[in-house]
Amino acid sequence: MNSYNGNHGRVRRFVAEHMGITSTPKLAAFLIIIGLAALVAFSNLSCSSPTPPAIITRPPPETPTETPASTVSQTPISTLFPPVTLREPENGWVFDDGSEVTLRWDCPYVLEVGESYRLKVQAKGQSASVYYHPETHFRLPELSPGEYNWDVAVVCPAGQDVDGQDTYELVSEESDWWSFTVAPPSPVVNSISPASMLRGTGGPVVISGENFTYSLALTISVPLQVVFVDSSTITTTIPTTLEVGEYPVIVTDLNGKGNSHASFTVEDKPTLTPTRLPKTPMPTTPVYPPPVLGWGGIIGCNVTFRWEWPRTLAEDEWFAVRVGKVPDEPHSRVWVKEREYIYSLCDGEGDYAWEVAICRGDPAASVCQQLAVSERGIFWFGGKNCCISSTPTLLPP
Repeated sequence: MNSYNGNHGRVRRFVAEHMGITSTPKLAAFLIIIGLAALVAFSNLSCSSPTPPAIITRPPPETPTETPASTVSQTPISTLFPPVTLREPENGWVFDDGSEVTLRWDCPYVLEVGESYRLKVQAKGQSASVYYHPETHFRLPELSPGEYNWDVAVVCPAGQDVDGQDTYELVSEESDWWSFTVAPPSPVVNSISPASMLRGTGGPVVISGENFTYSLALTISVPLQVVFVDSSTITTTIPTTLEVGEYPVIVTDLNGKGNSHASFTVEDKPTLTPTRLPKTPMPTTPVYPPPVLGWGGIIGCNVTFRWEWPRTLAEDEWFAVRVGKVPDEPHSRVWVKEREYIYSLCDGEGDYAWEVAICRGDPAASVCQQLAVSERGIFWFGGKNCCISSTPTLLPP
């Protein structure tokens, strides 16, 4: 205590000496209070640290408790049985015209009472025909040529519609659609007219038969161009280059089918024996007057030619009737002794030219020594679908 008082006295003294303040008891007490207050404040500043701000953490969200989904009762969906398997005819099969067509299929299960097979058969471009049948095969009625599609399904009765017609519902899935084709009837050749020609002559011919169409192919040794007249008649032209021989007349359709009962023959020209004629002085005027053409008219496909000639033909002399369609030159169709000839036209509508010549020679020799020839006549023929009715005796042009 004495030490404290001594030190305290020294402090008061120091303050009084340096600040010019006289020490008094009140002042000493004031200074002591200020010193203690400063000491406490300094102690607080040097020993304490600032308090950091509080960090507030948000609690994580609560995970909701999963509620089991409610069980919904579903109405079972009815399923169809597997489809039948189509067997024959194979898809894309082609039948000849007039063939019997039987459709067949397989079913992997047995039909129940009341069930049947529903067969649909649809011609191309037409509505389908429907048949209900208990067996796995069905013979179709006679079919016209064309393309057909078909399918099969198992059905059972489902009542009647508003019109009183029976209705059916599917028991199985429908099968695939298959197709088949009924080919048109094959062409048939019955005859060709004329059936023969001399080598190097050529000319038009008429072919008669059945089931002809615009799309025919014709071959007589070589492919030939066809002119369609109707389903039983076609025409063509024999080329002059055809060699001697007998050739089948072949007619085929788009499927390469056809029948023929005819053939065409190219004959060789006969060898001529020259006839020596007595030499006579050349007359200043024609010895043989030309024939004068007349006219007999046209009936149907037949044209009647008539002419006049003031003389009588010798044994080796003939009237050579020549006919041709304008602008072609008329060529010999027949040698006759009469002054009339009926000719059947087969070249169609148009202008025709004709003339009559006096020929000396043998008809089988095919060479005419022309002694006189008439003026040329022109007529118009309007007949259609006409053909040659007989085989004329042809001469070289």
